[in-house]
Amino acid sequence: MVNSDLKKLAVKKGMKISHNICYGNLNGYTVTLRDINNGRMIRELYISTVINQDVKNKILEALNSANAQKQYKIDFIDVNDSYISIGFVVSMGIMKRLEPFIDWFMPIVAASGAPESICPECGNPMQGDEVKKLLGGHAICMHSACAQALINNVKAEEEEFKNSESNAGKGLLGSVIFGLVSAIPWAVVYALGWFVGWLGALIGAAIVKGYTMFGGKVKKSVIPIMALLVIICVVFAQFLGDGIQLAYYISNGTLYGEWSDIPEYMSLLFEDSHYIKTFVGNILIGILFAGLGVWGIFKTLIKNVSSVSKTIVDLE
Repeated sequence: MVNSDLKKLAVKKGMKISHNICYGNLNGYTVTLRDINNGRMIRELYISTVINQDVKNKILEALNSANAQKQYKIDFIDVNDSYISIGFVVSMGIMKRLEPFIDWFMPIVAASGAPESICPECGNPMQGDEVKKLLGGHAICMHSACAQALINNVKAEEEEFKNSESNAGKGLLGSVIFGLVSAIPWAVVYALGWFVGWLGALIGAAIVKGYTMFGGKVKKSVIPIMALLVIICVVFAQFLGDGIQLAYYISNGTLYGEWSDIPEYMSLLFEDSHYIKTFVGNILIGILFAGLGVWGIFKTLIKNVSSVSKTIVDLE
């Protein structure tokens, strides 16, 4: 949903509001205004154009000479080949800074030599056949042929990925190796007597990392296997931690016997209801953190390879 203050500015500038963004033509450029959350709320000004090194230098020089980053509370400045993206920290008085900045900055963009009415996809001027597309959360004006070619290319890549081998075997081998290795920090921290449940997130991240590093391709069908690996690795980590503790007590004489007696001591521990409660509690919390880690990472990876063509939306 577009913020009410941003809506007012958009209406004032003659911009349209659709798909949670404000977009329109300012000083001859296709411009997007939107709010994004990068850990904190940022209000983005996005200008679609074509940028060469000379234009980029002029724009950055103007921003630096005016000390704009401090004056307007700018969070980031990204001047790329096909766009200018500037993020403002959303705080008290944001609109009193944003509108004056736009009024000041848009003429600077024009004076820098950044071309107006140009297709950012091919770099050629518009010829009356342009279309506006919502691409990656931004309004982009491009040739209709360029837009269709982009959609076709994306669909072809998606089809290739869909039909490609998942390499799940190699990937899962990597998950097992990384998952078991990542169980070591859990075991060590637990042996020292500290809370370990949060380290489940490390195990989850390691399982996914191992899968991708060993060439496994991210597909939804792998997630149930990942869930099983999470449970196995967390339980292994807990047992390993107990084993390390028992080995330490045997070594310093607190417990009688040899390391070979550790399994027998473990069986005795499971006769203690307090121990069982702690054991199960650590595992459940660890599985929760690890599961959230696996799902969060996989969700991001799947999103990166999911149907981008469906996110290319027609704008009026």
